[in-house]
Amino acid sequence: TQLGGELRVPVDGNLRLLLGSGWQHRWYREPSFDDRFLVASIGLAYADATWDGSVRLLHGERSVGGQSVQHQTGGLVDIARAVTPTVSAAAVLQVAQLTHPERLRGADGWFAQALVGPRLTLDHLTQLQLIAGPIAQTAQEGFNDLQGWRGLAVLATDILPGAELVFYAGVTTLAARAPDPLFEVRRTARDLEARLDATLRQVNVLGFTPTFGATWLLSLIHISEP
Repeated sequence: TQLGGELRVPVDGNLRLLLGSGWQHRWYREPSFDDRFLVASIGLAYADATWDGSVRLLHGERSVGGQSVQHQTGGLVDIARAVTPTVSAAAVLQVAQLTHPERLRGADGWFAQALVGPRLTLDHLTQLQLIAGPIAQTAQEGFNDLQGWRGLAVLATDILPGAELVFYAGVTTLAARAPDPLFEVRRTARDLEARLDATLRQVNVLGFTPTFGATWLLSLIHISEP
């Protein structure tokens, strides 16, 4: 289950102040594996005939089985520049510091991703965006060092009256290995994700426009030893 909201406050002309928060929870048959993520953000958004972008500072906390296991603090930049009336160049850049409780201190490190690609305006409110690029995560213990690639396709359309539909399809591939060659262990993971969100533009709830979504996620993990 995922809930979230963002308040956009006009500041000056094309500039907006962004205040947001989110809550994500995954339930398992064994409650000790329940995974929850809370995030709060503040930022600025700007849009005109050429540029459309936002900058956010985020802080999040992840807990498993009711115990805090990770804090994330960083920034997220989402920007697009129009090249022609129908084509824009887009980029998503994110950097976050990862900190953990004392018992997990060896996993402290950084997360970063840089995704770029085209954004095509196919019709009045229909857009197709294709972005891909490298992602990485570092840690004091090398087995948690991750490197890989992420690709994402997003199609937004208003084919239904009063509602905007957004389709997501993505693939993420990560690889890691132990730092000590005497105990060489390689780990690879691949996530396949499909998601559909529906935004009801003609519905207003306390000043917010609700969005409903469904996600399908398949995670494949392979561990090998010499």
